[in-house]
Amino acid sequence: MPEKYYRRLQPLCDARPEDFDIFLADKELLKELTGYKYYQGVLAIGQIPAKLSLQEAWERSPSPRFFMAVDELANAENLGVMIRNAAAFGIQTVIVGSLCCNPWLRRSIRSSVGNIFSINIVEGVDICKTFSWLRSRSMQVIAAHPHAESHTLGSYDWTRGDLCLTFGNEGQGIPPAVLDACSASVSIPMSNRADSINVACASATFLYDAWRVRQCPSP
Repeated sequence: MPEKYYRRLQPLCDARPEDFDIFLADKELLKELTGYKYYQGVLAIGQIPAKLSLQEAWERSPSPRFFMAVDELANAENLGVMIRNAAAFGIQTVIVGSLCCNPWLRRSIRSSVGNIFSINIVEGVDICKTFSWLRSRSMQVIAAHPHAESHTLGSYDWTRGDLCLTFGNEGQGIPPAVLDACSASVSIPMSNRADSINVACASATFLYDAWRVRQCPSP
């Protein structure tokens, strides 16, 4: 960090229990090291947490469980925003398919605003096998699918036990094989001026609706 930021942050740094080094450098050098316009004045290096198995995440998540899964997501910033949304609306575990971008990329962590460190992350899994495992334990696996014909947001019953909401690629959505592995598909009603919204926006819409209903189920 530049010296001016160190002067401002020194009390916070000194109060940390960990032993770590602080390096001072001019802003131009830091911009050269990162390869893009320097972000908010401080550059940090952290250690990626040890990988978590699905079984471990399941055991860490009290019932009724509330999970989110992502498959073939290409944009790390979208993934980071979705993890932030997940933390905001009570998701216990995020499942990241093997064909997804890495959740620990710099831009994903930054877009999550650090929330990735407060949530269970299960990464690099075969998404269809994972859904089979979840459904064998009576978890609903619901696909967020713009062309779902049977169910729409606002009419689906989110209160039935353990739930995993699933989101797919920004352009192609959820692959057919993954849709087949889900319990059901649900769409967002919208005007005929658009047929879809950004996947991160869609995740916030779905997660809030499910979280709201599950917090205060109708009698």
